[in-house]
Amino acid sequence: MAIDFSTLRKPVSPQVVDPSTGRMREEWQLYFDQLTTRLNGAVGELGVDAAPAAAQYLVGATDATLTAERVVTNTATATWDLATPGQAKVNVVDLYVNAAGDTMTGLLEISINAAGSGTEYLRLKPSDWGTNKSYLFFKSSGADVWQIGAWDGTDSNGTLAFIWGALTNNGNRILEAGKQSIWVPAGALALSGSGAAASNLTVGDIIVPIISFDPTTFESAFFSVRMPKSWNVSSVTFQVVWSHAATVTNFGTVWQLAVLPFSDGDLLTTSYADAVNSTDTGGTTNTQYISPESAAISFTSPTASSGDVIYFRISRFATDGSDTMTIDARLHGVMVFYTTDAPNDA
Repeated sequence: MAIDFSTLRKPVSPQVVDPSTGRMREEWQLYFDQLTTRLNGAVGELGVDAAPAAAQYLVGATDATLTAERVVTNTATATWDLATPGQAKVNVVDLYVNAAGDTMTGLLEISINAAGSGTEYLRLKPSDWGTNKSYLFFKSSGADVWQIGAWDGTDSNGTLAFIWGALTNNGNRILEAGKQSIWVPAGALALSGSGAAASNLTVGDIIVPIISFDPTTFESAFFSVRMPKSWNVSSVTFQVVWSHAATVTNFGTVWQLAVLPFSDGDLLTTSYADAVNSTDTGGTTNTQYISPESAAISFTSPTASSGDVIYFRISRFATDGSDTMTIDARLHGVMVFYTTDAPNDA
């Protein structure tokens, strides 16, 4: 804007300083005082346009001179600091729960169960999931042991009903504790020198090592496995893979697996005591059959220990009433199932 100097009176004499005194003449002193006063009054307006009232300003309180201001509001998780001129700073409250019973709600609810309520857990629940939906849990099942699962919102006999999902690392499945298996082919089994006989079955381009078991005599083959440290030192189960040659009728076979555990320093003199059967039925010549998984074989006499070598005896129980096939049964291999309670053998 322009400054109005029309009423400002400039002295007639061009001589600003009185030569006799060396000081500014009085009329010029008065002129400069008036000029300074006028300039100082106009400094705040020079080159400045008035801000629009409709601008969306951040303010701490409603302003009657503005029409579209945004009034900042403190919440439980964010507070505003307007103490510094020209600055609006928001402070976010730390988002954490660190004690039993703590709960943080919002788009994601995070809570820790109350003390004394049983197994510890940390729940992550999106706010739009509603009640009794698949909540994600981190559940402590013991000292320094955490598991991940989804909860359907119900309890069963006081136990959280978890639905476990696969754990992955960069898309690769992480080894988990649980049911595992060991395949033992017929070619890896030892024979006693009489009874069951080892040979190769050739069918077209396929050559399969087999052991043939007599239809009238209880015959056996043997193998051993040193169980991993992750084994839960409980029971095992088994299946057999087998086939048979041509026969007219009666295709029932009964397979038996016996177990005998040995620890470091044990004498190899104990007889087999714990055994379980698996019954299967064939029917078609040179066809591969897989028997049903057996019931659990428990280690009762003697009991097993971590790190034991388990000696297995696989037999055709030809004298059992359900074994009705009148020709040799050909064993291709044995699948042993066991359960681990640790993800590795460290």
